[in-house]
Amino acid sequence: MLDNFLVVLGQVVSLFLMIFVGFILSKAKLIKENAIITLSNIVLYVATPAAILQAFVTETPTAQKNINLLTVALFAVVFHILSIVIAKLLIKNKNDATRRVLRFSVIFSNCGFMAFPLQRAILGSIGVFYGAMFVAVYNIFVWTYGAVLVSGNKKFISIKSIITNPAIIATVISVILYIFKTPLPSFLSSATTQLGTLNTPLPMLIIGYYLYNANLKQVFCDKRIYFPALIRMVFIPLIFLIILHLFGINGMPLIALMVAASASTATFATMFATKFGSDVQVSVNMIALTTLICLLTMPIFVMLAQTL
Repeated sequence: MLDNFLVVLGQVVSLFLMIFVGFILSKAKLIKENAIITLSNIVLYVATPAAILQAFVTETPTAQKNINLLTVALFAVVFHILSIVIAKLLIKNKNDATRRVLRFSVIFSNCGFMAFPLQRAILGSIGVFYGAMFVAVYNIFVWTYGAVLVSGNKKFISIKSIITNPAIIATVISVILYIFKTPLPSFLSSATTQLGTLNTPLPMLIIGYYLYNANLKQVFCDKRIYFPALIRMVFIPLIFLIILHLFGINGMPLIALMVAASASTATFATMFATKFGSDVQVSVNMIALTTLICLLTMPIFVMLAQTL
């Protein structure tokens, strides 16, 4: 068990070293907000779709993999419903805008930026294979329930954002290629492989930038976020792990699901808080605190998943 913990911890520390590089680059003024916006677009529109595509086309379809993929999709739905119920029951705040952002921050994990790199590091390309299905479900919940939660208005449900989401488009195309066992031409396979590798370092640099620009003193002094952060990083992943164990889920699907479930608060929290004029500061503080906490909690939950 200790060996498993140390292996996962090593992978997480490796990711955090990349985050630290982003932190230092930001501190040295070598990377600025306009560059971060560009890097984020590269991750969203190029690196993540490429990583998803490559993960699917390199996998040979088998009955077990198909079952595992459907299992991940089903329990991704379970995870989000569970998180919604827990957030609604436990997150209370007199300020409506703050309450909505805190609930969003508890429900939605950083299953793309933070989880994809770790899934790849621990499981290889098949980690992204399963992780992509979780992200597809996540995006549906984000742009429906998540948008309504933060905005307080059902008119902001964005079917267009779901349909045009690069990760979902890449997943749909990849699943079709996977089902029909259609390989990519060698030149295209080489290109997607190289572009897909950007999906690990770039998100970490971006997170490092935002951590530097978060006022950590203000983060630690914000008493509003401690209980929600505990729920997001400990309580929900623990309940989810118990549910998965009770249903007999194990192996790679379990590990991939737990990496996604135990990731820090989604960066969408700040994006939506800004977009809908909500409590931006509490979202920034939640992202910063949960990102720091996951250095400890993610290895523990992944280790538990590996030993079950």
